[in-house]
Amino acid sequence: MAGEPSSGGGGASSGATSRLDKPPKDGETRQNIQVKVGHKAKVIQIRPPRSEHQKRVLRALGLRRVGAVRFVEGDRPSIRGMLQAVDHLIEVSFDQGAQIEESFCRVSRWLPEIEVQSTIGEYRSGEYIKVLRGKQSASVIWSTELSLHRLLASMGTVEPHWLTRSDSLGRSTWNRYGQLHTQPAIDTWRRVRTRNSNPSFVRFESEGISLVWISPKFNDRNYGQLSATSRDGNLLQFLDLISQTATFSIARSLHTIDIVTLKASP
Repeated sequence: MAGEPSSGGGGASSGATSRLDKPPKDGETRQNIQVKVGHKAKVIQIRPPRSEHQKRVLRALGLRRVGAVRFVEGDRPSIRGMLQAVDHLIEVSFDQGAQIEESFCRVSRWLPEIEVQSTIGEYRSGEYIKVLRGKQSASVIWSTELSLHRLLASMGTVEPHWLTRSDSLGRSTWNRYGQLHTQPAIDTWRRVRTRNSNPSFVRFESEGISLVWISPKFNDRNYGQLSATSRDGNLLQFLDLISQTATFSIARSLHTIDIVTLKASP
């Protein structure tokens, strides 16, 4: 269900209109909502900068003098890095500012040709999470910024309890002629862990469950894609995996989104 690159999609080209701005298609149920993801951090400059670099960082945060106050999204990686760079010059109080919301479009549609209910949640940035639910099995598909090498390098913390590295591993790639190739598990594990390996698509299999990584080259939003399929329809077991591997907007929204229905909490 989620094993082919064509199943992921969910976005248009990076310069195209977001689902948030498009009219619904026939048979679609669409809802544009604001997802609550936290509060801004209050930042106060308490000391003057002592270098040009520190001065530039403070200005990027909107701080130009001692006593200046700004509210920023402290959990955003780029902002967090700036706060750490000048942490001795500022005072930070998290969750003191206005509530942060993400624009989120939830689109649900029945796909009669494969008898699957498709529900996708897309952010204005193009990041998306998608659920495909059939009679018994279910898949969840999400945007990721992890390269395959980074994903495998972090398997010690990301690896689900059910994922094995024995005969269940396999690799499939498409060459420039569009032909599909597969390799034995042992060759897969050795090759994809090297930096010069550049597969388009890798599937990890275990009894009743599969995990698929797809290269950004197959995704017109310029994100990579991960998908997990459960033969018994249990998607909650993937929640930790998604939170550790999803893009920023998805990861910080998980506490307010039902992973099964993609409905936001009030």
